Amino acid sequence: SSNFFMGHVGEVVLTHTGNGISWNLIDPIRNDECVVPCFRMKFVSDEEQEAKFADIYCAEIINQSSNQSFIPNSDESMLHKLSEMHCFRVHVVQKSKTHSSLWRPSVYTFGNKNLEICILWVKLINAHLNVEATRPTNLLVFVHPRSGKKHGCRIWEMVAPLFTHAGVKTKVIVTERAGHARDLLVSMPDSDLRLYDGCVAVGGDGFFNEILNGVLSSRHKAPYPPAPWDFAEMPNNDSSRNVEPIVSETCDHSGEDSPLLTRLGDIEPLPARRAEDSDFKFPNRAFRFGIIPSGSTDAIVI
Repeated sequence: SSNFFMGHVGEVVLTHTGNGISWNLIDPIRNDECVVPCFRMKFVSDEEQEAKFADIYCAEIINQSSNQSFIPNSDESMLHKLSEMHCFRVHVVQKSKTHSSLWRPSVYTFGNKNLEICILWVKLINAHLNVEATRPTNLLVFVHPRSGKKHGCRIWEMVAPLFTHAGVKTKVIVTERAGHARDLLVSMPDSDLRLYDGCVAVGGDGFFNEILNGVLSSRHKAPYPPAPWDFAEMPNNDSSRNVEPIVSETCDHSGEDSPLLTRLGDIEPLPARRAEDSDFKFPNRAFRFGIIPSGSTDAIVI
């Protein structure tokens, strides 16, 4: 445990709990007190008194020179106290309390006069993050530029700093046509695909479906589920029912809201697979799929 000054909170005791960090308030500050730039952050409520390592994606030291560049409207004792502090930040993602499906980023800032103590805590937190083998380190990102009313690229630019702070490398590909991501993934040698921990789609559910099928269609050999008309021929089923065939669809770049293609003729044929890739085993335990919503994503079921 160590004593720190916590931004917008006051003096706290910071404790390592084994699966995260927690803090207990010692000396609160008034909400209207202005602080140095490294403490300018969202107010932390009394209920938020811990952060689990599973939710932390970065801890970093803040350059002390930033403390000297701003003169707060506070009493001289507070000004002197803050100006001598070294700071570090803990970046966290937490589930929204009002919408369980949403996650929001938060930043907790801690200050101490002793730089070595700040460095020690940053190393401690990052050491826990580095031993979590399930965290991705290299991701393949496909951005649909016309999704979300042509805001796909802007949405990626908004979230990209989170990956940078987390130390996750990303190879970003902005698609140029319908089926572009699918074609790239089908033709990609398995040795290249193994360099990544997963694929991320920045788009809607049609674009996510395109990426999922691009990886699985030629690598994961599994029987197709029965078509609706096959059920009609099974025992105890009414064979008199007429069921219309279902048409496969993929992502279309011709519309602003990422509509789906309706004609199979609009999709280019799959590139030929290489013989050297025939031994690919998928799925493997390290690979994952993700989506950053840009457009409609309410039709995704895995």
